[in-house]
Amino acid sequence: MTKPNLKVVSFTEGEEREESPDDEVQAIWSKLIDLTSGVSDALSGREPRTQLPTSSQSSDGKTGMSTPTREEFEARLETVEARMDARVARIEGKIDAFMAQAAERDKRLEILAEHATKAAEQAGSLKSNMWLAAITVVIAVVGTYYATQSSNIGMTQAVIAAFQQGQNSSTPPPKKP
Repeated sequence: MTKPNLKVVSFTEGEEREESPDDEVQAIWSKLIDLTSGVSDALSGREPRTQLPTSSQSSDGKTGMSTPTREEFEARLETVEARMDARVARIEGKIDAFMAQAAERDKRLEILAEHATKAAEQAGSLKSNMWLAAITVVIAVVGTYYATQSSNIGMTQAVIAAFQQGQNSSTPPPKKP
């Protein structure tokens, strides 16, 4: 199988250079590693890594990066997948804890609503008690007024009766010389 003859032009720091398809694969691989390690570092709160993983030696004997093998690529993907599964499990745990707190908060709100209902009922009975007390005071004031008037009338009648009794008396008062 022959490799397609592709030319990729990359602009870096103002210069133009041509890349081969192997360079393109290497660039994609390095971007993938940068993205996955950057995301995992950001989620875990670690500093981002600046070095890319390297193979021991390339086919021409030079030390440096080479195209990763399928096994290396799959191992890296499995590692990333395991980390993501762990993160998802932690997030699910946090969501479950939040839901439990929300349910507890809802129960407390229901209890507060019941207390508010009872307070409103008590306020209604308090209102009727206030009206009853006000009516009682009005009746007491009116009753005191009539009692006072009755007492005044009674004293007035007693004084008038005594005066009339004195007028009807048979002994005249003694005269003065």
